[in-house]
Amino acid sequence: MPKKEMEVPRYRRKAAEMRQVFERIDRDRTEIIVQYKAGDALGYLAQQYDVDRHRMKRFLIDWDVPLRTRASATRKHHP
Repeated sequence: MPKKEMEVPRYRRKAAEMRQVFERIDRDRTEIIVQYKAGDALGYLAQQYDVDRHRMKRFLIDWDVPLRTRASATRKHHP
């Protein structure tokens, strides 16, 4: 039986394929920032652009967008 053509997993994509995705994310930068500040989840934004949510988080950090944190995460460090 011939092997069925499967979609390449996200972590196996080549740099050239990812470059197109990153350029698209960079073009939509202001829209992404507005959506995130309006309350859209990081995972939802990442899913729209077919990237890992940690990758989307790196983009937001690079763009100096203040990230939302859980209250418990901030309380631990500020007694």
